[in-house]
Amino acid sequence: MRCCEIINHYIDPFYDELNALPTKDPAVISEAYFTYVAHNSALFEVLIKSGAETILSQQFTQLVSQFYLTNAQTIPFEGDYARYWNSFVAAGLYNMTIDWIEDGRQAPISLMAEIARKVAG
Repeated sequence: MRCCEIINHYIDPFYDELNALPTKDPAVISEAYFTYVAHNSALFEVLIKSGAETILSQQFTQLVSQFYLTNAQTIPFEGDYARYWNSFVAAGLYNMTIDWIEDGRQAPISLMAEIARKVAG
């Protein structure tokens, strides 16, 4: 199995779980996201240590882009706006996630979710 396939093996079920949430408001989504990362941080840690961060970043950006395209109704996701909004949100959330994992996930999930909600929501 290639690295992208391994990452997708872990990320795809989470993506499906997010899409199945009855309420897709930023607070619920952010909390679900950081709870998932906390429970699956071993995967992220292995990828970081193995130098596969670029692949993880690409897959992560794809996930965020698709999720916003499918679920965000209040933001105009077309053309350049969609491209640059997704780039901004994905990069920030990705870096915040990596920093949180590297810090041993010491900050509470509720704080991480609140920050993500304020920025991306």
